[in-house]
Amino acid sequence: MATASGVTEFLIELYFFPGLKSWGLLNKIGLVMVIVGQLARTLAMFSAKSNFSHHVEYYKEEHHVLVTDGIYRYVCVCVCVCDEDVEAEWVIAKAWI
Repeated sequence: MATASGVTEFLIELYFFPGLKSWGLLNKIGLVMVIVGQLARTLAMFSAKSNFSHHVEYYKEEHHVLVTDGIYRYVCVCVCVCDEDVEAEWVIAKAWI
């Protein structure tokens, strides 16, 4: 929802006030990063299935299992460093900046 709102706001401002916005290389790189990040987040939610939640758990429940397949197989560094996939996106984004 936040990503869609931000993109919509940018496009509306670009249409009505083109002098205030630029569409250079940095914008294109940022757009690609947003798309890749959203794709990674969506794949992570589908890989985790019932283990995914927007709530941070502080204790391991009996039904919790460590997900090591799907996209988590390829992003193990971010999963090890971060508590959840949202934080992994920030690690990737901050590494770029």
